[in-house]
Amino acid sequence: NLTSHQKEAINRLIHLRETELQIRKELLLLEQRILSKLLPVSFDQLDTLIASDFYTPALQDQYSLNYKLKRSKILQETKRTWLDILMESYDVKMKECNRQYQEELTQLELDISKHQQHHHDASVLCRTVQAYI
Repeated sequence: NLTSHQKEAINRLIHLRETELQIRKELLLLEQRILSKLLPVSFDQLDTLIASDFYTPALQDQYSLNYKLKRSKILQETKRTWLDILMESYDVKMKECNRQYQEELTQLELDISKHQQHHHDASVLCRTVQAYI
């Protein structure tokens, strides 16, 4: 039988797994959007920010074409950097969830071991809890 403290720990473990699953889902959605070249709406803000009316060449000469190419290249590099940062943030979130999960699981296993009479019973109960989660 589990104590109320152990049941709370199991609920926290389940919540951590659900959180990690949600983060993975968001990351997968972002990866699909990148592959489909449909970036999140927030990335469009970069276009309006960088593509301002600060300078619009009157003539379509070599200088104006170079300007447009340079601006486009900077915009692409900025979006790529932004995507890298976003992808890294998902990775950090997942690692943090996993770290918390491992700590909580270790603590639960120790708590179960303390409250069980036989080591075998504690091992079976720990495996059952992990399978449940």
